Amino acid sequence: MSSVIELGLIPGDAPEPPARPRRLRVPPRTGVVVVAVLCALTLTGSALPRSRAPLPLWSIRLDVSVASSFAVTGDGVYVLTGTSQGRRLTAYDRRTGVSRWSVPVARLASSFGLVRAGVIQLAVEPEPAVEWQQDGSRVSRTTGRRTIGIDAATGRQLWMLPGDLSFTRDGLAVAADWDETGSVLLSLRIVDVRSGATVWTHPARGLSSWGLSDTIAASRVVTAAPDGRVEVRDLADGRLVTSRVLPQLTRTGPDDAPADLGVAGDLVLLKEQEALTAHDATTLRERWRLGTERFQGSYGCAPILCVTSDSGTAGVDPATGRQLWRRPGSGLSIDLGAGVVLDQGNDGSRSALIDTATGRTLVDLGSGGVAWNDGEAVEPLPVLLPTRDPAGRTAAGRLDQRTGRVTWLGTIDPVGSFACRSAGAIMACVTGFELTVIDLAP
Repeated sequence: MSSVIELGLIPGDAPEPPARPRRLRVPPRTGVVVVAVLCALTLTGSALPRSRAPLPLWSIRLDVSVASSFAVTGDGVYVLTGTSQGRRLTAYDRRTGVSRWSVPVARLASSFGLVRAGVIQLAVEPEPAVEWQQDGSRVSRTTGRRTIGIDAATGRQLWMLPGDLSFTRDGLAVAADWDETGSVLLSLRIVDVRSGATVWTHPARGLSSWGLSDTIAASRVVTAAPDGRVEVRDLADGRLVTSRVLPQLTRTGPDDAPADLGVAGDLVLLKEQEALTAHDATTLRERWRLGTERFQGSYGCAPILCVTSDSGTAGVDPATGRQLWRRPGSGLSIDLGAGVVLDQGNDGSRSALIDTATGRTLVDLGSGGVAWNDGEAVEPLPVLLPTRDPAGRTAAGRLDQRTGRVTWLGTIDPVGSFACRSAGAIMACVTGFELTVIDLAP
């Protein structure tokens, strides 16, 4: 999952040197209190908490009034700070907080993408430019969005590419560069993640959409043109696998909107206002069709397909389209991987972790949340809940996706529902005006 904690971007002074970490004093163990607090939560499938609480390791000041973003991997904690006048990326040791390197980066670098193959992906916002017209007026335009790759070991910039990067497997990524309206694809290139070198280029000009699955069909790139022609190509070499015109993707009138293209597993999905059609990603033959609902979207949530609509989230058999389960709500849900979905109910104010195979509730989070996993491996998922007694703390646990059970560990300083990121047993959270790094398995 590649969500990142972002806190805006405002102009200001040049960035200061990287913050010096503050080692945190080990708090007294509070096992008896923690047991009382967590037992009161009465959570589904929860194991008794351990007597040893999570261990805060170190913290740095993180000014949330400017753009701040961070990521946690098995190799380090990476923090992006500064303003639009100057930005800095710093790598910290996970356990000690010692700065390994700190480098200036593009002043409009806004957020992290994925960290894969030892490369940190940073999105760079469009650069505004003013053009003078013949009548003396000024028109402000922006150049395209860019992505830069930073060596995670040294901080050295490896490459800068136009467009947004989507990381895939086997060291390859897709770079998609759109026009300023965001509706026409200017270029689509498959690049080597380490070097940024182009492996092959798709004749993309004029394409309206593209998709790439991160599961079974991850070796296929799917594109669609305004005339409805869909092409499926091999990711490694660009070889054309199949091609077909799908009428749902064409505009038949001034008020008609084409279907949205999506890819999940080995399916190419076309979402219309009240229909969802699945096609085989190898042949583009139709497999099944769902109707009568106002569909919002669909995504792979292995081992099934999750479909969202105005009436909630449903689990669907990808082979037949048969509905396996349904949860009422507004369709706000996110795949967390390893067979777990975060269902945010009607308005996002209450959440639950759901087993994708059965639709069963694993943990009722209430107003709590999870720590987003930045690692590549399937690991126990940190779960965070505000406590009632004593108030003002956050209970921390880890969900084993294989068993659906939560082991509650103890409490930490209060954090926002989704203000933490993790990899392995190391979790970093925004707490007030600090970024605090915590060992969940001391």
